[in-house]
Amino acid sequence: MNNVIDEIATVASEWWARILIDPKFDNGEASFADILAKIAVQDISERQLIQFKSLLGQYIIDNISNLTSPDESIIMGCDYGPDTNLRHFANECLIPESNFPWKTTMTIGKDFCYVKYGYTELPTYLYVTEDRLQRRIDDAVKTVEYYQQKDNSYFNEWSSYTKDEILKIANDTVEKCRRDLEDFKNGTRQATDIVVS
Repeated sequence: MNNVIDEIATVASEWWARILIDPKFDNGEASFADILAKIAVQDISERQLIQFKSLLGQYIIDNISNLTSPDESIIMGCDYGPDTNLRHFANECLIPESNFPWKTTMTIGKDFCYVKYGYTELPTYLYVTEDRLQRRIDDAVKTVEYYQQKDNSYFNEWSSYTKDEILKIANDTVEKCRRDLEDFKNGTRQATDIVVS
């Protein structure tokens, strides 16, 4: 099997298992519901967590192995409860659904895994390859080139920003992606330090 896919499956399943022990209930506002949700969290045994990681890890391996494009992905997550697949694995392991965080989404591809943990957090990588970061740069450059070809009326139809403002944002994104890759290559930043853009 592909080592990168195995690593991604491990990182992703371990992240979920760790979160199930002490989940965050972030729906964008502090309320009494957050406190009640925290109270509903139950203890989970090491055996349950190991079984959950194993089932989820195999699911991830099976599903991302079948992806045909480097930009395809699978998504799993929680709104106020786990999605169908997470719920299935939790039920298999007798893990209560109340242990899943709110407003959390994980996106997994053949060379990346990132998570948006809660409503107010930005998505960050848990795992990423240099190739994936380079594709982000290439895509951002293509966006700039696309916008450069358009006249001002194009932007007036869908945005309150001018062409120059949109191009500045797009060029800033290219530079951010370049810095992310350079910092990742030289080891000054880890995957978990990179916000997905």
